[in-house]
Amino acid sequence: MWRESNCFAESSSNTVNCNDKAMLDCNLGHDVSQCVLRSLACNHVPDCQNGWDESVEICGCPPHEFQCNSSHCIDLVRRCDVTEDCQDGSDELDCETFACPKTHFKCANHKCVPRDKHCDFENDCGDNSDESDNCEPRQCYMTEFQCDNKECAQTSSLCDGVQNCKDGSDENETNCVSEELYIKLFFQETSRSLVLSGANGSTLDPDETRSAGS
Repeated sequence: MWRESNCFAESSSNTVNCNDKAMLDCNLGHDVSQCVLRSLACNHVPDCQNGWDESVEICGCPPHEFQCNSSHCIDLVRRCDVTEDCQDGSDELDCETFACPKTHFKCANHKCVPRDKHCDFENDCGDNSDESDNCEPRQCYMTEFQCDNKECAQTSSLCDGVQNCKDGSDENETNCVSEELYIKLFFQETSRSLVLSGANGSTLDPDETRSAGS
């Protein structure tokens, strides 16, 4: 089937035969040159034999990526992250005026971190600017426990012997009953008795419980 991309010029010399502005030289780099209609460039379909019409040099990088001066593409969030990701270092130039994507927070050192990392009690920026005094604690979910430092931790991790709050408040004496006194209640239909299961796995019958409480 004939298609527009079959319109190309061939030459036996090294001279590119794409003088028409409507044509794009495919830059094959050998004796036979190929040209395709410029209108076919960047349509996500390679019409040049080498895919030149869909290359970064012709089409640039996608919106979510940054184009290095060397025509290499990197993720936009790696722009101005104090690490040279482009081979030519162009991703770390002119960072003072660079704005992070809306989905990211800009650190004082110009690094970009995801917004859900802002004020999460973790030094994601490297300079701790994402954990400044201006942080407002988020409201904890119903399945979460609010630490004394306003951090949120899973309620299931409360008093489990592992420090989940950065300030350790999920394991302190104020929020936890000591293991010796901690008793977990559950109902078990055995001879109509209420069984108490201690933290160490021991059980007490109702009479023993009544005596222990008197």
